[in-house]
This record gives sequence, C-alpha cells and structure tokens, in this order.
Amino acid sequence: VHGCLLALHEYIPKYKIANEGAIINLSSTAGLGAYPNIPVYAATKHAILGLTRSWGHEKHFAETKVRVMAICPNATGTPLLETMPGKNLGSRYEEFFQQSVSNNEFKIQSTDSVAKCIIHMLNSAKSASVWLVDNGEYCELKLPDIEAM
Repeated sequence: VHGCLLALHEYIPKYKIANEGAIINLSSTAGLGAYPNIPVYAATKHAILGLTRSWGHEKHFAETKVRVMAICPNATGTPLLETMPGKNLGSRYEEFFQQSVSNNEFKIQSTDSVAKCIIHMLNSAKSASVWLVDNGEYCELKLPDIEAM
C-alpha cells in the first residue's frame, strides 16, 4: 500500500520521463483462488488484486497517468518458495502444504517466465489489468467488472 502511494503521488510524478508511468504489483495464483494450505498468504495476494484494480481504474489513470497492473505467477523458483516450509499457521497447515508439494500439485517455473510477462505488460498492458503467467505462457485474465453488471 505504501509503495503504491509513494509511486503514484511522489516518485513517478517527479521522475517520469515519458507521458505515463507504470506500476506492476506482484500477486500470485494464490490471489485467484482458494489455497487451503496457505490461507493468510492467499488473502494478501487477493488484496493486491483489489488494490491494483482500484488504483488502476480509469478515474485514477486520468488523474495520475500511471498504469497500475498486477501479475499472478504460478509457483516460481525463488527464495520465498524455498523458505515456506515450516512457516505455516501450525501443523495442520504444514501438512496441507507438504501434501501439495509431494503430490506435485504445482510445477515450479523460472523467473525468466515471469520477466517475459512483465516486459509484455510494460509495453502494452492496460491499467487495472491482471495477468497470469505459468511456465512461459502468459495471458490477461478477464475478471468480472461489477460496475458493468
């Protein structure tokens, strides 16, 4: 929250060199569905999508000229993934986590897959858009627009 506020209202207006700026928030596939083994982590990733879609709304873009987008990578080979075991809410959640690992419920992608999506987003993604990336494949997700309903 603080990073977005500083970027939107302090840093980008003072230092941008083009007509508009861009913020890409890091969510996760855990922000798109139910993850019983990591519920608090999933909740924070859902929150990132809400912030992104709200600050990325056309009303904010018209005022700030900053596109705000989110990327939702599937499991990615980073130190965070390596240090997750043992940092759950207790033995029940640790058991859920270990079961998902041992059942190969997710494949670990490289950070290069995520980087390729970010480059694409910087070049052509719309503000408030949400992108899924998994093993080199990426696409914009079409989430429901409550205002249009």
